[in-house]
Amino acid sequence: MTQVTLLSGETVVMRCLALTAAFETSTLPPDCFCGITGDFDGQGLSFGALQWNLGRGTLQPLLWTFLREHDDLAIEIFGAQRNMIEQLLRAPVPSQLNFVRRLQNQRFQFQEPWRGMLTSMGQTPEFQAIQCDAAGKYLDRAKALVREFALRSQRGLALMFDIAVQNGSINKVVTKQILKDFASIPEDDPETEKLITIARRRAAASVERFRADVLARKLTIAEGVGTVHGLRYNLADQFGLTLEPHGL
Repeated sequence: MTQVTLLSGETVVMRCLALTAAFETSTLPPDCFCGITGDFDGQGLSFGALQWNLGRGTLQPLLWTFLREHDDLAIEIFGAQRNMIEQLLRAPVPSQLNFVRRLQNQRFQFQEPWRGMLTSMGQTPEFQAIQCDAAGKYLDRAKALVREFALRSQRGLALMFDIAVQNGSINKVVTKQILKDFASIPEDDPETEKLITIARRRAAASVERFRADVLARKLTIAEGVGTVHGLRYNLADQFGLTLEPHGL
């Protein structure tokens, strides 16, 4: 069974999120929605596709939504710990950080049963949908970039979504370079060449130590296949992301 089977029926936005999450966590769906990172960076717990965390207050809203909208499922997963999670969410952030730090070993790895419970939550379609909603600000940036560069494809949206997450945006100088490059692209089927141009220009504008990683991610999306962090990607087969219209 190919990975795209797992994403069949999902929106193009969910498929874009799954791809970027796979890059971010170096795991394919559904595990990319369950990434658990301990306190190595002082954030206590980072979780999910885009590593929302307790320290900056970005994870708490997702957990609150899960408890409020899917409480039966939360009880099924967390059992007696469900009420403890609610109490934790009502506590000040320093108390939250102290609590989750006690659940980790010296290598910042979460211990059972918490690791298993968090993973089970991340595997549910309900919490994946919550993550997709929480990625809305990145989608808004991606849609604006898609309009700016007149991209029509699902891969075009995926590229801009990944840029929004990894790089923030594309500045005016790079935008001008890209649009100038577009003028020399043949008009018969320009989408792939436009994506490759954007990928190369955005990577070249990145901080040098991250440039190779940015280029690998962006060219993999632009060309539809590639290797990132040792994993081989085929966007059509694994994520259902093609040159078909994105429909947004």
